[in-house]
Amino acid sequence: MISITINKDDLGRIKSILSKLRVKDKQGAFIKALTKATLEIESKLKTAVTNDILHVRSGRLRSSIGSIITESGNSIIGLIGSGVRQGDRVKYADIQETGGIVKPKNSKYLAVPLPAALTPAGVLRRKPRDWPDTFVMKSGNGNLLIVQKKGKRVTRLVALFILKKQVTIPASHYMSRVAENMQGKVTDIIMDGIRAEVESK
Repeated sequence: MISITINKDDLGRIKSILSKLRVKDKQGAFIKALTKATLEIESKLKTAVTNDILHVRSGRLRSSIGSIITESGNSIIGLIGSGVRQGDRVKYADIQETGGIVKPKNSKYLAVPLPAALTPAGVLRRKPRDWPDTFVMKSGNGNLLIVQKKGKRVTRLVALFILKKQVTIPASHYMSRVAENMQGKVTDIIMDGIRAEVESK
């Protein structure tokens, strides 16, 4: 999850512009400008998980990303990330960011799909148990595979999944990279939004 933070110097610049507004208009103007900034980061994050950093498959992570403005005490905070606005956080949102080891929870092995089990976009066609005419065999290099028998007259075997006791997911830092790239732009977006409010009064 990305949270928008503003350093002391930039906060002083923002307060200077806000001082030109009436007291009753200040908070609304700031929230409106902050909302614009969070939506810009939300857009950048969706782009990052589509093509720039990750590569979209099912689109679940991208569609789960949202942004909200929340108040905590005297602070107004912009939050951006998976499951922020609505729905549940996608389970793999965190491990794609930080990397880590995935192990099976309810079975002995993880079934890692091979190209034959995926659509051209890389989406799983079926779960391992839903494929007909399959069995487990050991490959020449010692890997366990789930293979499918195909063909009536001439039988051929198609490898669908490789069975692993654990899988290492590399860290992509897709959220922190977007946050870093946008950090210097957030204040400008907020200030431009507040200036627009000042000029409209």
